[in-house]
Amino acid sequence: MKIATVSLLNNIPLNTGGKSASFFVNNTVWKYHKLNFYYFYQENNQEWEIPNWINFTSKYIKKKFKFSFFPDLLQKMNYEFILSKWELKDIKADIVLLEFPYLYHLAKIISKNNNNCPIYLLAHNIEYQYYKRENSKLWRFIKIFEEYIFKKVTKIICISKHDCQHIKKLWLNNVNLMKLWVSDEIYNLNWQSYNFNNNKFNILFYWSLKASFNQNALKFIYNDLCPNLWNDFLVNVCWKNVNNIQDKENIKFHWFVEKLEDYIRWCDVVIVPIKETVWINMRILESLYCWKIVLASSSSMKWLDVDLEKLVFKCDTVDDYINILEKLQKDKKYRLACEKDIKEAISNYIANWEEILKDIFIK
Repeated sequence: MKIATVSLLNNIPLNTGGKSASFFVNNTVWKYHKLNFYYFYQENNQEWEIPNWINFTSKYIKKKFKFSFFPDLLQKMNYEFILSKWELKDIKADIVLLEFPYLYHLAKIISKNNNNCPIYLLAHNIEYQYYKRENSKLWRFIKIFEEYIFKKVTKIICISKHDCQHIKKLWLNNVNLMKLWVSDEIYNLNWQSYNFNNNKFNILFYWSLKASFNQNALKFIYNDLCPNLWNDFLVNVCWKNVNNIQDKENIKFHWFVEKLEDYIRWCDVVIVPIKETVWINMRILESLYCWKIVLASSSSMKWLDVDLEKLVFKCDTVDDYINILEKLQKDKKYRLACEKDIKEAISNYIANWEEILKDIFIK
């Protein structure tokens, strides 16, 4: 079976949670079907990891027309391809996998050229909720448009039970919940680790500080968490957009790191103090794959599979974090027992994941 994925951005390098989710889904689907990935927006100066086991082929389809006076959202929708359909006419597919609802018209053109083949929507999140949270005046328009697309596609594949429940309230019966996955070749405990070499209890917080919810999480770490913790600890902040931020007592900024998984493997715990309901939170899954204990807010766990959610310590107040961190630091036997539970659960999760994905893509 031939699958054509229609996406806005190239999902390589893996420098955001959304790109990682896209990559691992497409890379795994390729094992059972021939898959080609098409994207319509070219990013520049992209850093981070490029996997050496890319199975599918990718192609950038360049715009022929530019309407610079259009709002950014309308430019992303690439409506000019309705006027130049020949760019899409040679794409062959038995299924079109659509990654953003506002590219539905492109998926529809490809579907029509292939005997009206099915269109599956991979719903990374509820788009209008994101725009509403960012105070965009367009969120009401996006809500109407997105719910229209939900009713037009053959299947909706959700990677969040929160999103799945939201869409099912629209009385739709074409909604599938897919367990999310990351590469156990990258994220595991058996590879090398970065050595913090400080004889402290090392807490890791990572992701891009360009996002407002991560900035708010860092403020929480600065103002609420660190002043109330004991002295023998260090919060390590790393990955993107942390350049030129100065270290302070008990907080160290590692700036951009080349192999984040090495830092995850060496730390004692990972924290995800995100107070807003956000998109998929890949850092939780990446950390669990490395058998690491994770402390996270309930808001950041809404997408997580129920079997894995049981493994994560839910923390919604500063006291929650303090009490659990102190117990983990003082009781090594308890910490090792927690890590053993994570190892067993992740092993079962990996074994079952691909079977679920295979079932979704059976016509």
